[in-house]
Amino acid sequence: MHRHGQAVLNYVIAVSMDPTYLHMHYYAAIFQSVVEVLMTKGYAVVLSHLPKTAATPDEVSLPTIFHRGDVDGLLYTIDENRFRPVYSHLRETPGFGQRPMISLMWPSDLNSSVMADDRQGAYLAAKHLLNLGHRHLLQLTLRQVKQDQRIQQWRWEGIRQALREARLDPEAHLHFFDVEQEWLDPLWNPLGTPPVAPTPPQAVASHPLMRFLRAHPEITAILALNDSSAIQAWYLLNLAGLHVPDDYSIVGFDDVDPMFDEYGHNLLTSVRMPLMQIGREAAALITRQVSGEATERMQLRLPTELIPRVSSGPARR
Repeated sequence: MHRHGQAVLNYVIAVSMDPTYLHMHYYAAIFQSVVEVLMTKGYAVVLSHLPKTAATPDEVSLPTIFHRGDVDGLLYTIDENRFRPVYSHLRETPGFGQRPMISLMWPSDLNSSVMADDRQGAYLAAKHLLNLGHRHLLQLTLRQVKQDQRIQQWRWEGIRQALREARLDPEAHLHFFDVEQEWLDPLWNPLGTPPVAPTPPQAVASHPLMRFLRAHPEITAILALNDSSAIQAWYLLNLAGLHVPDDYSIVGFDDVDPMFDEYGHNLLTSVRMPLMQIGREAAALITRQVSGEATERMQLRLPTELIPRVSSGPARR
C-alpha cells in the first residue's frame, strides 16, 4: 500500500497452505506457531491457497489480496518445482512485486527458507538402527512425484554416512521401495492399535511391499518417509502375520502421528521435526524482512531429534 507516495505497511502476512493441511498435526503445528509470533508483533495472518499445478506464470491465478497490495509478505509450503510459476507471477504483480517470501519446510533457490535438517534426522535414524544390530535398511521413497527431490536425497546422504561409519557399503546395505502418495497422508491412513491377523489375507501377501521384503530377506528395518507411511507399513506387516519390532523395526519421520497401543502410548520410534520452532523462526524472519531489517536471503536448517520407542528393537537373528 502507498500513501502520499510512501510505502505503508499493512501489517498483514499471507500464509499459503492447503486448507486440508490444518487437519494434519504436521502443518497445524507450523501454522499455530506462525500465528502466535505474528500476532504478538501486531500482524494479522491471512490463509491463502496458491495454485500448485500451474506450468507457466500465465496459468497462475492469484487471490485478489495480492493484486490489491493487501499483504506485506508471504510464507508458503510449496516445493520449488511447483512454486516457480507462482513466484514469477507474484514478482510481476504490481500489488506484490518485491515483497518478501519465505519457504517453509522446502529448500529454495528463490527465497529464504526455514526447514529441518533432514540429513541429520535420517543419519540419527540409521545410526540408531545400526546400533541395534540391523545391517540392511529399507528406505521408503516417493520418486515418481514431480516434487523437489533434494530432501529425499539429503536423507539418503545421512543414511549412507551412518552406513559408511559402520563400515558397511551403502550400495549393498541400503535398499529402496517406492510407495504411493497416499501413504504420506495421515487423513488417508487409519490410526490406532495395529490389527491382529494370524492368517495373512491373500491380498496382503501379494502387496508389492510384502513381495519386495520376501525377495530381500536380509532387510530387517524400515525407514519411512513420515509417520503416516511408517504406520501404513506397520499395518501391512501385522496383516501379514509379522510383528514389529520382532520381525521388522520401523522408524517414522516428523513425530506427529502416533501409533497407539491399547493404553494410549505411542509405540512409533520417529525423528522429531522442530515444527513449532520452524514456524516461529519463519514468522520472526519475515517481519524483519518486511521492515527492511533483514535484506539477505537466508537458509535456516534447524536440528532434529530421534525419539526411540517400541517400534525399533534388536535385529532378528
